[in-house]
Amino acid sequence: MANNTDESLLYGRLVVYHSVDCSGLTEKADIEPAINNGYCGRCQNKISPKWRLQMGGQYCWHCANMGRLTTNDFLATIKEPNDFITNDNPCTWKGKLTSLQQMVSDDQIKALRDGESHLTYAVTGAGKTEMLFPMLTLAIKQGKRIAIVAPRVDVIVLDEADAFPYSENQMLIKSVNRSLKETGIIFYLTATLNASLKKMIKRKQLLLSMLPLRFHGQPLPNFSVKRIAKWREKLPKRVINQMINLRDKKIKFLVFVPEVKDVAIVMNQLKSITTKLKILGTYAADETRLEKVQAMRENSIDGLITTTILERGVTFLGIDVLILGGDEPVFSTTTLIQIAGRCGRSIDRPTGLVRIYVQERTKQLVDAISEIHYLNSLGKTL
Repeated sequence: MANNTDESLLYGRLVVYHSVDCSGLTEKADIEPAINNGYCGRCQNKISPKWRLQMGGQYCWHCANMGRLTTNDFLATIKEPNDFITNDNPCTWKGKLTSLQQMVSDDQIKALRDGESHLTYAVTGAGKTEMLFPMLTLAIKQGKRIAIVAPRVDVIVLDEADAFPYSENQMLIKSVNRSLKETGIIFYLTATLNASLKKMIKRKQLLLSMLPLRFHGQPLPNFSVKRIAKWREKLPKRVINQMINLRDKKIKFLVFVPEVKDVAIVMNQLKSITTKLKILGTYAADETRLEKVQAMRENSIDGLITTTILERGVTFLGIDVLILGGDEPVFSTTTLIQIAGRCGRSIDRPTGLVRIYVQERTKQLVDAISEIHYLNSLGKTL
């Protein structure tokens, strides 16, 4: 790092330097070997003896996609001084929280003031993002650094804490903890509690706020289970009629399938059987996925055949959901609950149909039905 380089680039960050670069670093910087005692200083994973350089030394394979770290490299950082101008009016959201949302938001603010990590466990469509705004506003006014995942920050907001790629990924879990200040706290948001979060609650490592009711006050739609077999060979007539029926009622829909190849299988069958449906198909590697999602939002198509890529993080108003092969392994309990949450996200149509087609009821499906029933029962008491 040259002497005239802005030292703020090191604030709270682990910046990689080669040994020849270190002479220009400011004296404020803390410097450590990139690989020390067999562990990577960036991702905290153990270095395998197999990960060796041709010229000698080792490298870290775990985080190589962020740039290769070797035993010849160093990591430099300067402790985050929070030296930036604060904004007295940092948020411009004009909405208003419901009384139940406000209770959760107040819990988050209290956790921030007390310096304690906190978990918000709320059903999909409860308004988890909006509930964060008051806490984030206060944190900004207090001059704290906030991010979903960023080095050495005061507040980390970890949305969808149960989901890929964070869930059970030790590199990401360690990176989040490494990025946090010693006095920092984490706000977790989730609609489905996994074993790790349950364990943290039991150990009293997290404060907990629950909101088992959606923002419009209506329950989460539960599953309507129908049995079908060999749908890949021939799509049952009642499945096709269900789609046509929804179209006739002017209800848009998502059809979830287990595998990428199933998107084309279902699309081809529909095209050969009926011309009454205007449907597109998408999956994670589809380069036109965003355009197809927008077409769905603009009501220019009747429905979308999709993999679990659309199980969360996207909102379509007033839709119904169909799931083909809902008993296959890709449809875990948490995935099924998230898929159910695609329905009923509108005040104008707060309910919806979640129909799942299976050959048999799996434990994952039974658990998902039970969890939704439990949350809806809690919601009735509020």
